[in-house]
Amino acid sequence: MNYDQAKEYSLIVPWKTTTCSRGSECLCRMIVPVEPIYYTNLESDNTYEYCVVGNGVLDQTTAEHITLLHNEHCERVRKETINSMIVLNEKEVEIFEKFLTNKYKKIVRKEVD
Repeated sequence: MNYDQAKEYSLIVPWKTTTCSRGSECLCRMIVPVEPIYYTNLESDNTYEYCVVGNGVLDQTTAEHITLLHNEHCERVRKETINSMIVLNEKEVEIFEKFLTNKYKKIVRKEVD
């Protein structure tokens, strides 16, 4: 997975806020995917963890607000997608929901291995 793919994927997965390397005494907060997303720099073949918003950019309140809005949006889209699948039976909906949540995890694991 390259940087652009990691960025695109990050838009459909849940986020969380976390402290920077200075810890909780620092006022800034980072926004990262709940499940780490790794990408490869094509020029150096190094693998990096994708970060939605890096350290020193947002204060805690703003970072938490943005994260909450993003996660609510993702959940709403997920529910709308599942609700639009009325023609499927319950088992088919369950399988498709698992597919949606696991689709990119398999790609990430394959790229990192």
